[in-house]
Amino acid sequence: EEEEEEEEEEEEEEEEEEEEEEEEEEEEEEEEAEEKKNKKKKIKKKKKKKKMKKKKKKMKKKKEKQKKNKKKKI
Repeated sequence: EEEEEEEEEEEEEEEEEEEEEEEEEEEEEEEEAEEKKNKKKKIKKKKKKKKMKKKKKKMKKKKEKQKKNKKKKI
């Protein structure tokens, strides 16, 4: 009987260890997914920033052109 109990305890311990390992793996996967998501966000943010910079430059040129045209009319 004692042997059976010991075996059962060992099996339970092994199962617990396996569960812990699985949980750790899941956590790691979640972290990786989160990192990828953040990386994508950063890239998106960079692209947006670049686009805004381009837009500002374009607007500035447009305003300068309008100023020149105004002066020509006068």
